[in-house]
Amino acid sequence: MDMPFARDYFDSIISVDAYHYFGCKADVFADRILPFVKENGHVMIAVPGLKEQPKGELKRLFETWAEGEDSQLFKTASWWENLLIDECGDRCEIKVLEADCYDTAWREWFQSGHEFGARDKTFFDQGLYDILNFLLIYVRKGK
Repeated sequence: MDMPFARDYFDSIISVDAYHYFGCKADVFADRILPFVKENGHVMIAVPGLKEQPKGELKRLFETWAEGEDSQLFKTASWWENLLIDECGDRCEIKVLEADCYDTAWREWFQSGHEFGARDKTFFDQGLYDILNFLLIYVRKGK
């Protein structure tokens, strides 16, 4: 798929709560994102993630909450870091961190009055809180 942008066009690319839907495949970042970032440019991505892979009853609860195959879109910080290192090699500086705002973001979502927020709180109260997080991914093109 051709992109309507010139190579090395953007100083920064930012994605919030979207990249995990399409970026979990090899070479997406290297082929679809990185070529459009200028040298010394930045890519900042925020996605929901996992502290660890769920097992047993927590795995079943997680897959029910994430509605089956969507559970495959949630990855750990080390998974994302390894994927990006494989794709970028030594062309990029890469940092993947757990966001400090995890508690605040979920609390505000639960208190929003949205029906999905109430549904999510039920699952979190059953143990999902302990395995989920928000991940902040930072990539600088060039080293």
